[in-house]
Order: sequence, then structure tokens, then C-alpha cells
Amino acid sequence: MKQTTFTTDERNLLEGVLNKRLDYYNECLTEQASSDKSGKKRFESFYVKPLVSALDKISNYKTALYDSKEKLACISCINEHYNDYYSELQLPTAFSWLTISDQQLIVVLKLDNCKEILYKCGYYNKKDTYKRYDTEFRYNHILTIIDKLKRSNKVFLSKAGQKDFYKIAFVYDDKEFLPFELKQQVTLRDVKFSSLNGQAPEDIATKKFSMLTTKSKAKELLATCEPNSYPDNTLNFMNVLLN
Repeated sequence: MKQTTFTTDERNLLEGVLNKRLDYYNECLTEQASSDKSGKKRFESFYVKPLVSALDKISNYKTALYDSKEKLACISCINEHYNDYYSELQLPTAFSWLTISDQQLIVVLKLDNCKEILYKCGYYNKKDTYKRYDTEFRYNHILTIIDKLKRSNKVFLSKAGQKDFYKIAFVYDDKEFLPFELKQQVTLRDVKFSSLNGQAPEDIATKKFSMLTTKSKAKELLATCEPNSYPDNTLNFMNVLLN
């Protein structure tokens, strides 16, 4: 059995949800008929004891050995609150991620911590469960992508006409680039930067795009486009990144 290491944020999250569950269990035991001693004993043995021991390890150790019942207690408590956290996110579009609030950022980090806890506790190990979830995805991926887009220093553009641009790509540190089809709705969940493979941006522009330009010039060129030819908020999304 392997030891499990939780980060400080993961431990803080687990302490909160496990303590809530423990309070609930204590209420159940208080309400349970005093004559049902055997029932209370079984309840404490199967539900309370693993929860208390898991909570003790989480509170006192960064790395510890958790048995299957303790891990199951962690999984159950996290899953109980995951949908509640997700409902607080309210970031349905790529554009909304550009104006993420501090409160929403807290929720994003909390959701990623939940995913990490479930992963470390073996929740995704079963085949039927693994198939239903993208076990690799973390919302921090989107935050990283946006940060690199904002810090990109050059832009590729492709056009079909003088005022009809259909593709844009942001060049980061002359080493990577990330393209977007301007005539399609922008998504950020599965996108990633591609390496220039040691080639100069000018060479990539010649092979795959119409031009290489600056962010300010790209913004001027996109301003000449007919907005109705593009999906809602696509040009607004690009304009924010090109500032």
C-alpha cells in the first residue's frame, strides 16, 4: 500500500468537508435510539471510525498511509460537495474566463483540488469510472493558457480577403504558438500551444499564415472586419488579448 501526499490546499479542503460529515454523523448518533446499542456500534465502526482516522492523518501529516475505508470516506465527502462548487463557477464561455473574479478563481482552484484528491484516492481507477471522466483536465490549464496568450509578443494572421481574417495565432516567446479559427466559437478547454520546433516565426508565417505582425497592428486589422461574420464575443475575446 502506497503512502499518499496531499498539498496544504488539499488538506485544508479535506478537513472542511470531513468535519462537516463528522458533525452530521454525530447528529445521527445523538438522534438514534439509546436502546439500539448494536446499531450505533456498527455505524461507528463502518462510518465514523474511518472518517475520524482519515481526519487525524490529514490534520497532522502531509504524507500518510490511508486504508481503503479512509480513502472511501475522502472520496464520498469530496463528491458530496463537488457539484455545489461547480455551480459557483459560472464561467460558461471563453470570454468570461478573461474577466474571472477573485471569488471565481478560488472556486477554480477548489475544483482542481477536488479532482486531485479523487485521483490520489483512487476514484478514477475503476474502468467504468475512468471512461466517464477526463481525468487529466484541470481548470488551471485554462488559466495558464490565458496567461501565455496575454504575454505573447507576436501574432500570425490568415485572411481570405482584405477585411476578412479567418485565423489568428499568438506567438509566445518566439518558441510556441496557439492558433484559433476566427469563424468558429472559441474554446479553451482542450487547446494547447504548439512548438515552433526551432524555426523562426517568420518562416512559420510564410508556410502556414498570411502574415506575422504585432499585437497592436493585429487589433487594428481585426477592427476592419464585419462583426456579424464572426461568432458572438470572438472578436471581443481577441481584442482583450491583443491589448
